[in-house]
Amino acid sequence: MYLKLSQLLLIIVVIAGCTKTADVSTDTEKTLFSEGFEDSSAVQQAWQSEGNISQDEKISHSGKGAVKISTAEPTAFLKSRFIDVKGKDFLRGSVWVRTADATGDSYFTLECYQGDKLLGKIKGGSPLETTTERYGFPMNVIHFQFRPVKADNNWTELMVRGFVPPEADRVRLCLQSDKNSGTTWFDDVNLYLVPAHKLQGKLDRNPLRIDASKLTTDDYITVKGDKLWYKGKRFRYWGAQGNLIAMTHADIDREVERFARCGFNGFRSLWWNREVTDDYVKGDCSEPDLRDYLIATLGQNGVFFWSDWLNSCQIRADKVNAIDEPATADEWVKAIKEYLGDREQRNITHNLFCVWDRRTRQFFFDYIKQVLAHRNPYTGLTYAEDPTFFCWELSNEQWWTTRMLWGRHLRLPKFFLKSLNDQWNQWLKDKYGTEEQLLKKWERLLEGESLEAGTILLLPLLGDTKPSELAKTIGLDVKFEKLKYSPKDFARARGGDVVEFLVKLHIRFKEEAKAVFKSQGRESLGNQVVPLIYDTGYSGALLPLYMASFADATATGFFLLASLSCICFV
Repeated sequence: MYLKLSQLLLIIVVIAGCTKTADVSTDTEKTLFSEGFEDSSAVQQAWQSEGNISQDEKISHSGKGAVKISTAEPTAFLKSRFIDVKGKDFLRGSVWVRTADATGDSYFTLECYQGDKLLGKIKGGSPLETTTERYGFPMNVIHFQFRPVKADNNWTELMVRGFVPPEADRVRLCLQSDKNSGTTWFDDVNLYLVPAHKLQGKLDRNPLRIDASKLTTDDYITVKGDKLWYKGKRFRYWGAQGNLIAMTHADIDREVERFARCGFNGFRSLWWNREVTDDYVKGDCSEPDLRDYLIATLGQNGVFFWSDWLNSCQIRADKVNAIDEPATADEWVKAIKEYLGDREQRNITHNLFCVWDRRTRQFFFDYIKQVLAHRNPYTGLTYAEDPTFFCWELSNEQWWTTRMLWGRHLRLPKFFLKSLNDQWNQWLKDKYGTEEQLLKKWERLLEGESLEAGTILLLPLLGDTKPSELAKTIGLDVKFEKLKYSPKDFARARGGDVVEFLVKLHIRFKEEAKAVFKSQGRESLGNQVVPLIYDTGYSGALLPLYMASFADATATGFFLLASLSCICFV
């Protein structure tokens, strides 16, 4: 059963930090630092400076003066004295800035130190409503993002806020202007310690109490016929995609409430940088904690969650024991390290060999179980049984068959190419039985190819392919008639077999992943009844769309004018 194309449209809007400055008050915050630039001698004592910096007694945001930076080539800055803090303190800094004919960026940062060692910087900027242009097309979008200031601006507040690293013991404020031939004025700098209770959200003060034993199938969005249903009625999903994870629980409350007021009843994330884990402390505002708090808050505001978290499965060499196969363990680890290069891990989203490599398939299946079993401390529910989860996807824009046909896999380590070729030859044996029967369709084989020996190359591919390197991966060292081969060099039947093999291999992988997914959780609840999507990639390619049609629903991604992306359910 598949949903019709017109049934549901998800417009993807980039959402990045919707919290406005008006929501942040100072009534219970402790002032750690304050500077109004009234006394030039005091400024010289309290600030380290570099560049063309002076006191301006004629222009100020308040009081008698401001500090002025002129001709910042390449850079000019003021850094405050060191201010003692404790690790994990949440700080909020504020400064007012004015610019005239500014050609570069002027901004505000908080530098965090352990002794004299710089640990990192928390960048700030201006939460302005802006209109930007991208790819030559105007984007009339309101960005509540912290941004540097340039060109001509009247007095504007710049803000920096965030958690101090756990090992930090002091900080300093930095007012900076880069590549600026104009003038920038700074005034009224303040740094505040925000108390812990102001970081808490509503669910911290009033925890949820959900009785999981009373959940029924009607509590979940399901597919009936070619329609979405919820609590016995037709359901239409209007969602947006981006980032609703803020720095604190209080920020998340404000962002989700505003999101819901805008009329959205669904949200899809793009969080593939780290795996879902239980390894955090509730309320620590770490990324896993903020994710779980967000899910609970979405549910309380009537917003459903489209989960793409299975994309966050990470490929690492330490997952070698996913299957018990010592004979290939060392080769696999070597191949993974070659694949990763200088990275420690890569997510599985656009990986190719996960479809046929036994170890990678297995730890992906294990990760599915891990994610569904995760219990959210803010709801008391596992992800598998949480009604907030509207649907799940196995991969994002994988375009696997298309990429394989264009030979992207030829860049992989030889270990994975040989495994693929072995499975290709076994598939041919299962289909034809003998080389004689195969040749009735294919007409001829390349030099050195033999069905019995398992040395038939996975050719043709789209475009021109050099066969010599591919042959070496299976121990075949022969001189081919041509340096490159294209589809026209082979019988149509051979090309058809290549496509059939790849499509069926991909579908089998998705079907096995679906079987694992649907086997978890509670009977007739949650993940067992909500839609599971195989992939979101389309872009005019029919083979990925055909594969995706075997799922509960089909989601196809495309891009309009390079500035607005959409996903449709079918």
